[in-house]
Amino acid sequence: MEKLSLHNLPINHKKYPFITARESEIDSIVVEEIFCSVNFQNWLLSKLSLKKNSTLVGAWKNVMPTNFGECDIVVEFIDNNKKIAILIEDKIDAPEQPKQAERYHKTGKYLIEKKEIDQYISCLLCPKDYFKPGAPMEKYDKNISYEELLEWFEKQNDSKRMRVKQMVLENGIRRAKTGYVQPTDEKTDNFYKYYEKIGRENNPELGIRFTKQHASDNSWISIKPSIFPSNIKIVHKSYVGYMDLQISKIKMDEFLKNMESKISKNMTIQKTGNSFSIRILVSPLPRFTTMKSPDKYKNEIIESLGAASQLMNWYSDFKNESIFIC
Repeated sequence: MEKLSLHNLPINHKKYPFITARESEIDSIVVEEIFCSVNFQNWLLSKLSLKKNSTLVGAWKNVMPTNFGECDIVVEFIDNNKKIAILIEDKIDAPEQPKQAERYHKTGKYLIEKKEIDQYISCLLCPKDYFKPGAPMEKYDKNISYEELLEWFEKQNDSKRMRVKQMVLENGIRRAKTGYVQPTDEKTDNFYKYYEKIGRENNPELGIRFTKQHASDNSWISIKPSIFPSNIKIVHKSYVGYMDLQISKIKMDEFLKNMESKISKNMTIQKTGNSFSIRILVSPLPRFTTMKSPDKYKNEIIESLGAASQLMNWYSDFKNESIFIC
């Protein structure tokens, strides 16, 4: 896959890649190229059997256009006064989540019912090695492979910027071939699956979605609603009973000066490492490795997710305050 040119990247002498290819990195490349290249827009439209030179409305990464769950990428075009939404699920090696493809169709149909769009197309983006028995290709309207995406980038004007994008795609293709194996613990993994189930049923606005198996020491649960910027996330520190809205890249003393009066009575502000957190106390949970039946802790999980939603809603109420606008 190497393309020889004056713009080749330096040889990597490390044991790890320059950029580890995860779905998020691929999503960023696709969204950036959609905004920056009409040629790429037309290539994508042709892959989806849509008319070239349609008018781009926008492209979004990791968003929840409805309460049915998160879409990896949403792209909207207008053709003959019809708004068409492309709902893309990106996979490298993660297994399909329960009814994941059906959720994309449900999202598209709901957007049509609400007259937000006129047509939708669901699309699976993944390496060819993901096309194997049991993979969900046929559940989506269209499929695009990483290899097809890479071929498009290889045909563009050669530059280091293009080589970086090719490198990330090559790493994603390689990862799909070799797989990624993480030491997992069955009880921990079962807890995460149950936690996600309760979250999707009771607090879909949180967009909880775990795409990998979990190791036995993975007892801090990270929650990242789509409205959060990169420097904010929710962390459920389960065994100590903390639900934290963790904020970085903002000075704690400045935050206190501007926002302390806006904190609810059940919240406190705590220093947490190099960041700080708005904290709500919740019922602590035992270590996941000791849980035979996660459903025994349903009430505690519901309580904790309610606190997470409160923190998300708090941020939503105040996200336009000057302290959050960088």
